[in-house]
Amino acid sequence: NPHLSTRYLPHGIIKFKKLRESFERILEGRPQVVDAILSAEDPLADSVVRCAVEEGRMAILRVAGGCSSDLLPTHECSPVRGRLLQLLVSYSGDWDSDVPRWYTDGCPVGLEVPIPVKGVFPTEASGLEPDSECSLSFIDGSSDLSGYSNYESVEDNPDAVISLLREEESKGFCTFYESLSDVQKAVDGDPLVLTKVAIVPKAGTVPKKYRLICDARRNNLNRHVVVREHLVLPRVIDAVTDVCHLMSASHGDHVDAMVIDFESAFRTLPLDRRELHYHVVKVK
Repeated sequence: NPHLSTRYLPHGIIKFKKLRESFERILEGRPQVVDAILSAEDPLADSVVRCAVEEGRMAILRVAGGCSSDLLPTHECSPVRGRLLQLLVSYSGDWDSDVPRWYTDGCPVGLEVPIPVKGVFPTEASGLEPDSECSLSFIDGSSDLSGYSNYESVEDNPDAVISLLREEESKGFCTFYESLSDVQKAVDGDPLVLTKVAIVPKAGTVPKKYRLICDARRNNLNRHVVVREHLVLPRVIDAVTDVCHLMSASHGDHVDAMVIDFESAFRTLPLDRRELHYHVVKVK
């Protein structure tokens, strides 16, 4: 569980304590920073929060021993500073050392580029090879897609789909092209795989908002992804066990728990360019 996993980084516990103390000093006497983070719709729009974030980055640089270039953005489509993350990984002794580079060079998906095994999760024998019984349908810039369609929810509401994708584009998460040939040029001439899309309305939203779904099952992409580790997500018992450990170490009579939700978290990882030709959608 998350609590027990910290035993694998014994020096990291000590080193991150120093970093935590630096962060606490930044927040001392500045309750407005915490208030803005917890209540504002866009905390980073607040200059006080932005100032605290920059001070936090400088604290990482100071404690972990980096240089000023580590503070610079590393990818135009991601807010995560890859070199700063690399500094933290090296400082703590974390062996999952490839992840920071993904924020700079793009991450593998296990289709064209292998996902490295780092021993964080148990190996998965069934995921060693792509499913040979399910083929992928490749197209190129000259393919005739006149009969191609997405799910009915998309065909019936094209304006909502375009609006969603334009929003993604504004954040650097996708790029629009006018033709298949333009797409193929952008991915260095590789054959393309199209993914059908659907939209699902979000409950209780006024005006109505939608969630965009790219179905990588229907076109067999998921069955061609090679994942050599069995990913184990935290379970309820892990959370309960952690609370019990915290209670036994605490002098109080309760434990505060919170959920930290990172907007578009997975999209902050840019794709490795070699994987791009597998991630194409077509909308009217």
